Amino acid sequence: MLTRERRATARAAAASPVGRPGGEAVLVPGDAGYVPKTLFEEWERKDPIRLFESELKSRRLVDALALKEMESGIESELDEAVAWAERQPYPEPEECLTGVYHE
Repeated sequence: MLTRERRATARAAAASPVGRPGGEAVLVPGDAGYVPKTLFEEWERKDPIRLFESELKSRRLVDALALKEMESGIESELDEAVAWAERQPYPEPEECLTGVYHE
């Protein structure tokens, strides 16, 4: 099981430009003390994932339990992906820039 910090780092790496509550992907990974709190609050209200969840609930297409099960499955998938990536060997130094620049 990965630590909360590692999961947050993995999420931040794949973050969309939307802040989410609860330690999930954020607008600016890491210390974002320079970003006004009101900006985070604004984007929290506009979070498309939470808005879609609310829409699904209001139409009675899913309930809280179904959403919790989906989240749990996604968490497991993220944990497995991060664990796999961390088990991979580092590339050789001469390979580090392969595919970075057009050759």
